[in-house]
Amino acid sequence: MTLDLDSVDRDGAVREARDAVLSRAQLLGGAVAALAAAGLATAGVASAQVGTRDRSVLGYLLSLEYLQDAFYTEAERLGALGGSVAAATQVLGRVERAHVQAFRELLGSSAAARPRFDFQGATEDELAFLRTALALEELSVGAYAGQATRLQSPEILQSTMDIHTVEARHAAWLRRLLDMRPTEGSFDRPRDRRSVVGTIASKGFVVARSEVPVAFGTSARSADLTDWPAGGYIGIHGTDRPELVPGRVSHGCIRMRNGDIVRLARLMPVGTPVTVRS
Repeated sequence: MTLDLDSVDRDGAVREARDAVLSRAQLLGGAVAALAAAGLATAGVASAQVGTRDRSVLGYLLSLEYLQDAFYTEAERLGALGGSVAAATQVLGRVERAHVQAFRELLGSSAAARPRFDFQGATEDELAFLRTALALEELSVGAYAGQATRLQSPEILQSTMDIHTVEARHAAWLRRLLDMRPTEGSFDRPRDRRSVVGTIASKGFVVARSEVPVAFGTSARSADLTDWPAGGYIGIHGTDRPELVPGRVSHGCIRMRNGDIVRLARLMPVGTPVTVRS
């Protein structure tokens, strides 16, 4: 017997869910569509009208969206994933970036700056990526549920619950990719802020916002570095201006994004031979 979608989806629920995911992935390409998809753009609440308590909750949830946005974006940029996992990463990344944009739009000037992250290799290995992504999505599901009773604006509550259900679908999708059951029980428990923040801190994903987290010196000299004695040594270092990478913006040193230089520091102990090619 051959099973197809029509034979098992007699009420159309599976097809409807699939079409919703596909249409969401297509809509999230533009800024206006992204805000509408996140729900906060249609909440009818301007930034100036957000109350103090709601602003605190939204800022906290934004920090979780920053984390997921950075995780998926790094995985896409490194390109170490393939097949269905890579395809899922692109869709999940677009959705999380839409969530970030929606929160920032609503919070306005009070939106916190993006933290710096070090995912410690979890974006470079498929199994590690899937397990970490699932943990982050399920943590977000619990975090959103934990804040529901604290929100005072009915419009903002509705919009954040719209995001909450999307995060739950993300978790189910990742469980499917890991060949796991979509849920472990009949009820999900909310997570309070202290529990969520403690869990994230224990993983070491958030790092201090230093200007240059790591710098390597080499024995190579550059004759073009006329401002330095004997031409100057060539270094490899991070930057507080990632928008300039790549580009010829250094006096001869090799400038990298901070996440990349931190990753390189794990792989390249002092004394490692380095070859630099133009």
